[in-house]
Amino acid sequence: MVGIIDEIKPLMERFESTLVDIDPSEFVEVNEVVTHILTSGGKRLRPLLLLTAGEMVGLTEEHIFLACAVEMIHTATLLHDDVIDKSELRRGRPTANAEYGVPASILFGDYLYTKSLRLLLKYGNDRISNSLLSVVKLMSEGEIKQMLKSHSPDIGEAVYFEVIEAKTSCLFELSCDMATLLILNKDHEYVRACHSYGHHFGNAFQITDDIIDYRSYTEVMGKTAGDDFAEGKVTLPLIHLLKNCSSAEKKMINDLLVLDQKNSDQIRRDRFPEIVDLMHRYHSFDYCDAVANREIESARNSLKVFSDTVYKKSLISLAEQIADRRC
Repeated sequence: MVGIIDEIKPLMERFESTLVDIDPSEFVEVNEVVTHILTSGGKRLRPLLLLTAGEMVGLTEEHIFLACAVEMIHTATLLHDDVIDKSELRRGRPTANAEYGVPASILFGDYLYTKSLRLLLKYGNDRISNSLLSVVKLMSEGEIKQMLKSHSPDIGEAVYFEVIEAKTSCLFELSCDMATLLILNKDHEYVRACHSYGHHFGNAFQITDDIIDYRSYTEVMGKTAGDDFAEGKVTLPLIHLLKNCSSAEKKMINDLLVLDQKNSDQIRRDRFPEIVDLMHRYHSFDYCDAVANREIESARNSLKVFSDTVYKKSLISLAEQIADRRC
C-alpha cells in the first residue's frame, strides 16, 4: 500500500535502524526476540505520518526517536490484540503468541510499552507526554468497549465510531500530534490540522480494515479472513447489513452472534460465506466504501492550511491509498 516519496526514504531508513538498535536490553535473548518482532513486516504508517508531518513544521532529531516510540506502542498493541483474539496469523506470518506462546507475547508487549515510554520521556516534552497518556488510556478503553459489545446485534454506527476512534484513530492522531507538538503550541492551526488529518485517516483506515475482513482473502490480507464475524465482532459492514436485511435474515444473524457454545466460533466461520453473500445483496460494501471515502476526503481537507509542498502532497496521497487496500 505505502508509497514513500524519495524525500522521506532516508528518514525512514534512519528510523528502521534506530528502531532495532535504541535502548537495548542487557539480555541478548530479549534483543533477538524484540528485533524479530519489530522487523516482522508492517507498513510503518504511523512513523511515516509523523516524519512527513514533521517535515512540514520543521523536522528535528527528536522526531526520529518519537517515530520509534509510536511504532513500539503500535507493535505492543498488536501483540496484546493477537493474544486476546487468539490470532495465529498476521502480515502473512505466524503471530508472536503462535511462535513464542501467550505469556511471552504479553511480556514482550509490556516490554515495548516500557521502551516507548522511556523514549518519550527522554525526547518528548510535557505536551507530548500528556497526549500519550490520554491516548494509551483511550486505546485500552476502546478495546474494552469492543470486547463488552461483542456479540451484541444492537450496536449502531455511533457506538462503532466511538470504538474505532478510541482503539485505532487516536494512535494515528498521536503520531501527527507528536510531529507538531514537539515544536508548536497545542493551539497552533498546524497542530489542529494535523490532529484532524490523523483522526480522519485513522477512521478511514479502520473502516477499510473492517471491509477487507469480509471482502478479501487470507492470502491478500496476511491474516485469516472472517475473523471479525467468527469472534462475534460487530463492525460497519455487519451494522449496515443488520439495518437493511429482512426480519428472518436479521434473526438468523442475531442467533449466530449470540451463540455461546464450545464451537460457536467455528459455526460462525462456516456460515461466513452466507453472510458475505448477503452483504453483496444489500450493498453493504458500497455503503462502507462511501463512508470510508468521506473520511479520506476529510483527511485531505484538513491539510488546506499548509502550502503545497511535496510533504503535504505525500500525506494526501497516503490518505488516498487507503482505498487501494479494499480487495
